[in-house]
Amino acid sequence: METLYLNVVKDAAGTRLTGLEYHAGNMYHQCREGPAQGAREALASFNVWLLALPRRLLALPRRLFVAHNAPLDARVLVCKYVEEQLLFPANTAFADSIRLFRHIYPGRKSYSLTSLFEDIERKPFNAHVLFPQGPLC
Repeated sequence: METLYLNVVKDAAGTRLTGLEYHAGNMYHQCREGPAQGAREALASFNVWLLALPRRLLALPRRLFVAHNAPLDARVLVCKYVEEQLLFPANTAFADSIRLFRHIYPGRKSYSLTSLFEDIERKPFNAHVLFPQGPLC
């Protein structure tokens, strides 16, 4: 499946944080255009992807979405489903990787995804880059 980006940039603060902008139906990262689609299409594509997972994975009692700062991502995802009048996938749970990292690496100054990745992998990383330059690892 092609990587597509959902427009969630609503204001200048979001643009300052991510470098993402959305103009006239097009997504940009630091003035470079990238692929994007609307929420309804993205959620429909996501549901198709979920249904295409191997049957042995779908037989699990729950789908588990792991995200860095999962409480925020869960709210955004569920609210988008409601806003678009789509059913959220049943038996879905969320796990927050920040809580895991706080347990494994207590006392860190920062638990940002960029900080964790760069300290652990010793490679530069920008969690908000729209156009990755290849595999992270």
